[in-house]
Amino acid sequence: FYKKYSSHSFKRYFLITAISLSVIIPLIHIDVRIPQEVSFFSTTPKNLKQYINESIRPQKPYDEILAKNSVTSTESNVILPHDKYAVNHFEGLAIWFYFGLCFIFLWRLISQLISFHYVLKRSSKTSYNGYTIYLDHSNNITGASFFNFIVIAEKYRDKDEFAVIYEHERAHAQRLHSFDVLLSELCCTLLWVNPFYWLFRKEIELNHELEADLLASQKKDVKEYSFTLLSLADSNFAMLSANHFASSNIKYRISQLLDQPYRKVSKARISVIFII
Repeated sequence: FYKKYSSHSFKRYFLITAISLSVIIPLIHIDVRIPQEVSFFSTTPKNLKQYINESIRPQKPYDEILAKNSVTSTESNVILPHDKYAVNHFEGLAIWFYFGLCFIFLWRLISQLISFHYVLKRSSKTSYNGYTIYLDHSNNITGASFFNFIVIAEKYRDKDEFAVIYEHERAHAQRLHSFDVLLSELCCTLLWVNPFYWLFRKEIELNHELEADLLASQKKDVKEYSFTLLSLADSNFAMLSANHFASSNIKYRISQLLDQPYRKVSKARISVIFII
């Protein structure tokens, strides 16, 4: 419902707040005490209570009856005591499966950070407008950033696209988008069974690109910036070809840049949304 508004900062804070509350609220424990009703037996004479308890007591001990049924009963649908090991075995497999996938997703995240570190090591440094830029000699990355580390393909060093990529990645660095990415990745890693976290991650990444496009296009003509985005999307770099929704993503980003006038979010509507 918030996609029709141009306030990318509002959308970002809304998504981060939603994903944070969805993790924090289930961890909050609230004790609810229900007043106990006065029992009838608490006011009856002791001999009457003893008579009633003895009259409803079974003739045989409960443990003896349960042990007999666990051996002789074969047609009952009730889980018998000797079946508890099968239940525990299934629960154990489910736990191993859950934490096994958590480990796989965590290793994937760590490997991505290590890969980015290797990209920085093999790249050469250059200074541009007061920022240290890492030039990727393999040209496998058009542009990427992680906090204040900005990587741009060396192929664009002496081209007009270099300034566009730089402004876009600088916007990511200034807005600390890497913090949001790490938060969403950790949620997907530890709570992968919840599909909403994967949707949150996708929306957060898309909103990051829209916010960076808006900030970068302020120093350049919007149409010229849109044509540059389109030309970069058509290039055959590994990073872009691995992203299967890059084409539709670029179209949506360009349409957001060219869509005027933008609708703004009123303070009253923001308050109502957060209350809900």
